[in-house]
Amino acid sequence: MSFFNIVMVSILLAGCVSMHISNFNKHNTVGRDVDEVIAELSKRNIVCGQKYSEKSVNSTHISGSVNCGIKEKSLVCPKSYGLYLSYDLITNKVTSVLNDERDNCF
Repeated sequence: MSFFNIVMVSILLAGCVSMHISNFNKHNTVGRDVDEVIAELSKRNIVCGQKYSEKSVNSTHISGSVNCGIKEKSLVCPKSYGLYLSYDLITNKVTSVLNDERDNCF
């Protein structure tokens, strides 16, 4: 197999995502308005679900949260990248950001 063919196969199997969530600066996200963050993510083709309220375990505190994510277009073992945004329901400010990266092998 020629070098060119190896490179082409590698490109096809690697997948492509315009912006990995792992490159997303979550430190600049905390304290920002959650709607602004969702708008910024959608500009980068990262899809966010509906915002919802949740109650913390062993607490009466209720906060808002939203899940966002994107999946690579690789044919073999595409990765999916996810962000979980938690925010204050009164101020609408992001209080924490968790990210998740998974291999989706069959």
